[in-house]
Amino acid sequence: MRFLVRADRDMTVVFEPTAEEVSLRPGETLTVEWFAEKSDGMVSLERGDLVVSAPSGGYTRV
Repeated sequence: MRFLVRADRDMTVVFEPTAEEVSLRPGETLTVEWFAEKSDGMVSLERGDLVVSAPSGGYTRV
């Protein structure tokens, strides 16, 4: 699966389970790809940060 994150304000995108962080400014775009056999990955907004959790047994490429 591939999806885009396009910032409309200053924001931090946090990737779990690695805790990597990427800062985005308004207008910047980040492409995220998930590689896994399962589809239980999740994207959520927590305390103003966008959190991208990789699927079980898979990984995320940005």
